[in-house]
This record gives sequence, C-alpha cells and structure tokens, in this order.
Amino acid sequence: MARPSLAGRRLYLVCDAAFDRVEEALHGGVDIVQLRDRALPDRELLAHARRLATLAHDHDALFVVNDRVDIALLARADGVHVGQDDLHPRELRRLCGENLLIGLSTHNREQIEHADEVDYLSVGPVHETPTKPGRASVGHDLIRYAAAHADLPWFAIGGIGPETAPAVAAAGATRFAVVRAITQARQPRGIAEQLRRMLAR
Repeated sequence: MARPSLAGRRLYLVCDAAFDRVEEALHGGVDIVQLRDRALPDRELLAHARRLATLAHDHDALFVVNDRVDIALLARADGVHVGQDDLHPRELRRLCGENLLIGLSTHNREQIEHADEVDYLSVGPVHETPTKPGRASVGHDLIRYAAAHADLPWFAIGGIGPETAPAVAAAGATRFAVVRAITQARQPRGIAEQLRRMLAR
C-alpha cells in the first residue's frame, strides 16, 4: 500500500469523538478527517477511530489520528498528526513505516523552515481559539510566509470559518483545517460547502 496522496485535499476537519455528524461534513466537501480526543480511554478511542476510518474511506476521504501512532495503525488510518513536543517525525516513521502520512503542527517561521521527514504541515493558530488555550495567534503574517516559503503542503488552522476564511485565503492559504466552525454548526454540510467554494476561487 502506497502512502496516500494529498493532491486535491483542501478541507481538513479536526473533531473529537463527541461529534456525531462527520458524514454531513464529508458530504459538504471535507476530504480529511482527524480524530483528536485525549479524554477517551484507549479502547473507546480505537473503536471510534475504526468507525471514523471506515466512514472517511467510504467517502473517498483520508483519516488521520492525532498523536497516537498505535491507534492510527490499528484503525488502518491514513496518517498521524503530531505537535512540536511529540515524538520526532524520524522516530514516528520508524514506528509507522512508509505508508502513513505524518503531519506536523507549526507555529512560527523557524518550525516551517526546519520541518522535515513529514508529509504536510498545519500553520497557526491564525486566530486565538479555545481548542488551544494559551497559544498566541500567529495572524496572517505567518500564512503569507508559509505561502511564499513552505515546501510541503500545508493547512491554515485556528479560528477559521466562513467569516474569517476569505482573509486567510487572501493571505495565501489554499487549504483549511477547521474545528469549531463545523463541529459547532447547525448545518455542518452547509459550512463545509461554503469553505470549499472559497477554496475553489
């Protein structure tokens, strides 16, 4: 099995196990789903990861697990996403082999410049967000920097929704990673469709 391609993948949903409307978001154009839930016991996390992997794959979307390469492998995920303080991607690659995507969170120019042995980046948070309390926003400057200098595919993240997305796209983002704008929406499909249209411009 070859490592999945990110070509054409533009809208990335990050959700926890409580979000039960993933299929609506997939119908709206989400093409990558990440499970991020540090509160669940391991057995529940694995069971939920397996369900999400099946759901994503049924819609030709990719499925990624946050932090947990063991869960990613057992659930037959397409990738694992890690932060700056997690295992180095080189060590992750030794664990997961060549077939899983590895994503890395970045928050400044140096991290973008020195990102290696990964397949994609997230860049942010563009705006302050309760999903990452205490982390300062990077604003549009880092988005412009990533657009000009990043060698890898990257997703802008942090407070991105229909109201804020146009300015983020104008700064150079061609891919969005979204949390609350979809998970807290009354109509997840409609929000996903709006964001896809913005990315298509």
